[in-house]
Amino acid sequence: MSVIKNFGILTEKIAWLFLEWRRFNQKRLVSYDITIQQRALLNELNKNEFLSPNEIANYLHCDRPTASVIIKNLEKKDWIYRKKDEKNAKFHKILISEKGKEILQSVNSSVQPLTISPFDVLTSEESEQLFYLLKKCEDRMNEIKDSKENNNE
Repeated sequence: MSVIKNFGILTEKIAWLFLEWRRFNQKRLVSYDITIQQRALLNELNKNEFLSPNEIANYLHCDRPTASVIIKNLEKKDWIYRKKDEKNAKFHKILISEKGKEILQSVNSSVQPLTISPFDVLTSEESEQLFYLLKKCEDRMNEIKDSKENNNE
């Protein structure tokens, strides 16, 4: 089997594992009317005074339009709110509301941390090796993204 074909299969397996794990975890949040990304954002806003939409997109590993949808959905629920920056009216700060803090507290205290994982079949050495290899691939992906020759520019 060619190296390129192996990478395609490997990518598919990693994507499948990620999606299945995400779906499994999302099902645990359905009764709270919150998504994994919304919960992650509320947790991050609860730790910080505020975040900008760009910082939110970076934190959630998504593009700005996707982050905007997540922000708008949380605003509709009154879990977060926007505040214009005093120094730059074009800049908006995103803050968690009191209602958002209450919801987050409720979800975090009710949804118990998992004691199982698809990775619990790995030895500690295998886990370290997998982490090392994925980090190496992540670094390469960042190089590819930052490379002008691969950005069709």
